[in-house]
Amino acid sequence: MIWKAQLLQKIQLFLWKVMHNAVPTSENLQKRGLLENTNCIRCGERDTTIHLFFHCYFAQRVWELAPWSSPANLTQALSFGEKLVASNQRINLPPVGLGWLFTDQNLTEIGRGYQFQDQVSSALLAEGFAVRAALLRAVSSGYTNIWLRSDSQVLVKAINLKHRPSELYGTLTDIASISASSFASCRFSYVS
Repeated sequence: MIWKAQLLQKIQLFLWKVMHNAVPTSENLQKRGLLENTNCIRCGERDTTIHLFFHCYFAQRVWELAPWSSPANLTQALSFGEKLVASNQRINLPPVGLGWLFTDQNLTEIGRGYQFQDQVSSALLAEGFAVRAALLRAVSSGYTNIWLRSDSQVLVKAINLKHRPSELYGTLTDIASISASSFASCRFSYVS
């Protein structure tokens, strides 16, 4: 149903991730062995997909500002994606949110950050922007040994094989430059 809807590809991919609990919430990152603390940074509740989009006070505030209202209960929340797809309307989305998390070798969180980015044409480009932003934050934080893990297999392959699709050329050039000149060691790997 998602793939047949006349929605932007990045919205289709996002809805698929939401419907399959594949959004990188703290809970999902913990399942992958990337994080120990699974609490929401905004309210302290357990950070699940449903919490992220519907229960957190921050999410509720976002829904209040959106041109539609938040689903009132979990049953409605679970069918939200289907309702959005069925509406068959293109939505003028706000900037995408990019996020990153820093841990030490014991997986203890030592920092995190986020920023918003305008003019993002695809999920892959958003992933590239997030990696670049995380590397820049790592430089400004004084981190010298970086192991960047991403759930974007295409992006990690592009970085490691130095293959630069035209969509990512500028971003990958920045990533290569920052990673080569700013760290004692820097490696990239895919986490499923």
